[in-house]
Amino acid sequence: MTSPLDGISMPLLYILTVVFLLLALEIGYQIGKHWKRRSPDTSEGAIGAVAGVTLGLLAFLLAFIVGVAATRFDNRRALVMADANVIRTANLRADLLGEPATSAVNGLLTEYVDVRLAASETGDVATAVARSGEILDELWDIAAVGGADGGTESASLFIQSVNDVINVNAERVFSVTQTRLPFPLVGGIYLIAFLSLMLEGSHSRFQGTRNLVSMVILIAVLSIVILLIVDLDRPQEGLLQISQQPMIDLQAQLHSTDS
Repeated sequence: MTSPLDGISMPLLYILTVVFLLLALEIGYQIGKHWKRRSPDTSEGAIGAVAGVTLGLLAFLLAFIVGVAATRFDNRRALVMADANVIRTANLRADLLGEPATSAVNGLLTEYVDVRLAASETGDVATAVARSGEILDELWDIAAVGGADGGTESASLFIQSVNDVINVNAERVFSVTQTRLPFPLVGGIYLIAFLSLMLEGSHSRFQGTRNLVSMVILIAVLSIVILLIVDLDRPQEGLLQISQQPMIDLQAQLHSTDS
């Protein structure tokens, strides 16, 4: 699942968001000027009330979506630790199979970890998913041979470990590719923010005062919150990246074992 915003870098997206909201403020101010000229008896209190309600709804929506995005971010982080743990267990249980299966499994798991870490650095998820699937198929073939005709208790333990690796891999792929915030939701935030700033611009014109400092600060804060939401929803890039340290530690362990 991709978003039209994925091709825009975070610094550029922040600048565009600020400009977008400043434009909304100016459009609202000009509408308010025309409105006041056409209807001089219109009460500024009514416009202020509506502007306050829309800003309140925007704040509630932003808080809710930040919570959703943060929960998904934490889930992805937990899956990194779970992935490292099940791979480490499968590698240890491979020793129970005996040669040449043990060496084959160790080599496949080492490559599997290398592929996952390379994807986190390059962002090439599609290639990593394809190669990871091939490695897991090879691991399952080894497990199936060990479990033929009922197998042994050691083979059963290894089969369970491979199954756990496959399950966690499926969860990680799904969390990265399918649990993104829907673009209509993100687009709705921009639309509501735009309309709210338009109302604020119109309200400031009816008041007869235009406090640009407070408006610019408001826009800067709103833009930061929106950027935070987008950043939390980008698992492979941005300022808030998920630490791969558990996998890095496991990679060092596997390579030291191979050497």
